Amino acid sequence: MYKAWIIDDDVDMCKAVGLMLVVVGVQARSFSSPVEAGKALLSQPPPDVIFLDLNMPKVDGAEFLRFVRSRYPKEKLPVIMLSVESAETAVYTLLSAGANSFLVKPLDVDELRKALIKVLPGLAEQNPDDIL
Repeated sequence: MYKAWIIDDDVDMCKAVGLMLVVVGVQARSFSSPVEAGKALLSQPPPDVIFLDLNMPKVDGAEFLRFVRSRYPKEKLPVIMLSVESAETAVYTLLSAGANSFLVKPLDVDELRKALIKVLPGLAEQNPDDIL
């Protein structure tokens, strides 16, 4: 089973994304701050994918993305950015900085599933009748 980390300072958003991940067959773990997630990333095996909120206090998603990319290439640890912002310049900047994908909140389970299949192709093979 694939493992995903959700990093978002909004606890309700973590729960919502976590439930969507369970529906598509992915195990979820939530972190309410990038600092907490960074410590976990340094001390244990990485997940298969990270869902990362852009706007957070103290350490924002862009800064945490740079931290992840300094340790893992985008092929080894996909990062899917989440934000209520959808400005083309922000999306382009994050994709250029190493994000694998960008989803606009509020999320839709089908959009989440499609983004996951792009970065975890084996997910579609796990449950072919349940995907798309």
